[in-house]
Amino acid sequence: LAQAVSDRARRAALLSRNTYSSARRSRKNAQSDLMAAFLTLAISSALFSFSNAFFHGTPTTAPLEPGVPSDSAGGSQGGSSAWYHNLLGWVQPVDGNATAAELSGVTENKAEDLQVFLSGLAFNLSGVAVLVSFFSLARQCYPMVYSDNDRTGASPAPAPAGCLGWVGASWRLPEENLEDYIGLDHAMLLEFSNLCMRIMVRIGALLLLVMAPLNCFIDEMSAGEDYLSYLSLGNVPEGSILYDVYPFVVWYVVIVVKMSVFGAQAAFLPRRFRWLR
Repeated sequence: LAQAVSDRARRAALLSRNTYSSARRSRKNAQSDLMAAFLTLAISSALFSFSNAFFHGTPTTAPLEPGVPSDSAGGSQGGSSAWYHNLLGWVQPVDGNATAAELSGVTENKAEDLQVFLSGLAFNLSGVAVLVSFFSLARQCYPMVYSDNDRTGASPAPAPAGCLGWVGASWRLPEENLEDYIGLDHAMLLEFSNLCMRIMVRIGALLLLVMAPLNCFIDEMSAGEDYLSYLSLGNVPEGSILYDVYPFVVWYVVIVVKMSVFGAQAAFLPRRFRWLR
């Protein structure tokens, strides 16, 4: 009887191990198939964009090479020779007198850009308001999904009742050992947001409080009706002394970002090792 029980337990353990191995293989296969699908989609999109730009380039008014006629009287590039003209456009040398902005396709600010900026700002603020409203209502209707730690008492800073009670509780969250409550990945996402805010404060304090007023008032305004550029370098005329100051500003930005990122990495490693143990 003992031998029969032992054999049955051994067969059950073997079946359980085989089932677990099969499940792991199925999960790995599913992940591999998903990655292959995303990779195929990315490659297909890149090839489609390349072929669309290569074989259907924008029309030009003259052939790109002397002696090569265009397909129509207007000089439009179409039909069988479109690929040839696009190829010539890719390999032709650039104009030595062209500026970096002209080569890269970057354009200067214009007078109507302020309206575009304000429209984008209004759209983004509306999106933030919609998402905050959705979360505030969803955590009341589906607490197991959106506030389970608070519901079970596992949160280090419980949120008070109300739709916006989570705002104050979020600001009171302790940064130390936060991964014990929400996991290391979520804690590092919050730390990454804090890092970005610290960098923006350290850089923005100099640029907005010192350099922006200098750009606006130290010399004559060269931006004209481009109000969006009044606080930027685009408002500084050529030959201004500010062009001798901005190299130091650039190095200040580089040093601040480098020290902030390296400091965040040094603080992350002990938390990562402790989490792995």
